[in-house]
Amino acid sequence: MNDWEIDELMGLLRRLNEVRPILDVRDCWEWSLNSKGIFNTKLFYHGLINYTPKSFPYKSIWRPSIPTKVNFFHVDCLFG
Repeated sequence: MNDWEIDELMGLLRRLNEVRPILDVRDCWEWSLNSKGIFNTKLFYHGLINYTPKSFPYKSIWRPSIPTKVNFFHVDCLFG
């Protein structure tokens, strides 16, 4: 792990430690495509059909009008 990764991990662990579960509510999974939270194959199918992935800035990476070092930094930021 890099130094900055350790700092990020410690920050995540601190945040998780602050979260307290609500004990008077039943723990369960909920389906976000249905307002009742119940899985439905029809809604799942429509969710897949209507899914639009986030656009990726291909043109700005593969045809950059910026210095090479800046372009490499840009790619590194996008892919981690």
